[in-house]
Amino acid sequence: MTDRYLVSGRHRHLSAVEAARIAIESGTHRLSHAASLLELIVEQVADGIDQVADSMADELDSIENQIAEGSGLERSKLARLRRGTVRLHRQLSGLRAAFHRLERRGSDDLKPGLQLAASRLAQRLDDLDHSVLELRERGSRLQEEMSIMMAEETNRHLYVLTTLTTLLLPATLVTGVFGMNTKALPLTETDSGFLISMGLVLGASVAVYLLMRRIGVFRL
Repeated sequence: MTDRYLVSGRHRHLSAVEAARIAIESGTHRLSHAASLLELIVEQVADGIDQVADSMADELDSIENQIAEGSGLERSKLARLRRGTVRLHRQLSGLRAAFHRLERRGSDDLKPGLQLAASRLAQRLDDLDHSVLELRERGSRLQEEMSIMMAEETNRHLYVLTTLTTLLLPATLVTGVFGMNTKALPLTETDSGFLISMGLVLGASVAVYLLMRRIGVFRL
């Protein structure tokens, strides 16, 4: 960068440069030297990150409402937002480090056309990075809440499965005993043997249910 020229290169195009060009052509900004152009580009970068952060905050609000209402959990969406906050933090960290170095070194010995408002830009980037870090922490808390809700739902399913298994186990045992193909089985010669065996099956399940209810496993 000289006092009249600013040359930069990137593997991919930077939308902030296009936004700066539009701002200059529209007359919104009047630049007196190349340093002002660099400041404008950095401001456009900061504005773009600010807009992305606002959009992320809105999406986190939506996810938080869903968690509060107990509706469908969008784990993939939350994971994408958390990755986005990490990416923004990395970008801002590099910019902040560069402008803080410029701020420490000072620019009084440079030509007026090369002097940057490093302190102002560093403060703007610091504020943005603080907001992004808050979004990242918020995403982590929502992830923890989501994990707790999923664990509670899994426990409820396991509870129901365990209860059903316990209730059906005595009945399965009774039917298994009467299903053995051996001699001297009870009720084989009784006309109402089937009804009695069904009564034993139901009675065993009811007895287990009453016992579980008495010890407080579940309540009506």
